[in-house]
Formats: sequence, structure tokens, C-alpha cells
Amino acid sequence: MFLIGVPSFELAGTNSNTGAPWINVVFPNGHRDTLDLFHHYSHQDDRKSNNCAYFGSMTGNQDACIAMTGCPGRDDLVELTLNTGNPATSGLFLWRKDGSVEEIKEEHEVISSINYQIRAYR
Repeated sequence: MFLIGVPSFELAGTNSNTGAPWINVVFPNGHRDTLDLFHHYSHQDDRKSNNCAYFGSMTGNQDACIAMTGCPGRDDLVELTLNTGNPATSGLFLWRKDGSVEEIKEEHEVISSINYQIRAYR
């Protein structure tokens, strides 16, 4: 159910249309993709702040559900949830500023619940 190894993430730039970061990801199985993110605002006041909460998909898998909190390159810790529909490329991760990545092992029901919540915001 969980990855063997962890993916690596790299801040590749900023989407000029949305201001959201472009994140390249390489999975342990060698699959590469880019996280296609957009800002998520839980209420109108968030639009005035430097909010670093994102939802999105992957450029190579538009059915994937991605959630990210934290500002890559600025914050010491960024939390990512990847639900790609494939256990080999899905999971919950902590991405540290030094580039290290740690998988958060949760039950499948938690990931399914997060997936449902992300799809509700699309």
C-alpha cells in the first residue's frame, strides 16, 4: 500500500498565471511528473495574506489529487498529499527545506478522505 522509498521534490519555478509553485517530482520507481497547483483560500481574508495552501493535480495525470501546505524554499517544512490512483505514486509526505523527504504512514481511509475533500474543492 505504501511506497518503497520516497519521492524527491524540486522547486522548478512559479506559474506566471497563478503564482503557484511548479514542483517537479521523481518517484522511487523512476516516474517523473510536475505538480500543477493552484492557491486554495478557505475564506476571503486568505487572499490578502501570503497563504501557502495549494490544491491541484499532476501535468501527466489530471485525475491525481494533490494538496500542499507550506511555501517551498521559504518554510522549513512543506506537507504534501499525493493521491494519484496508484499506490506506487501516492502518499503523505513531509518535504524539508534541506531537500529531505519523509513519508507519513497513514491508513488508507485517511488518504481516501483527503482525496474526497480535494475533489470537492475542484
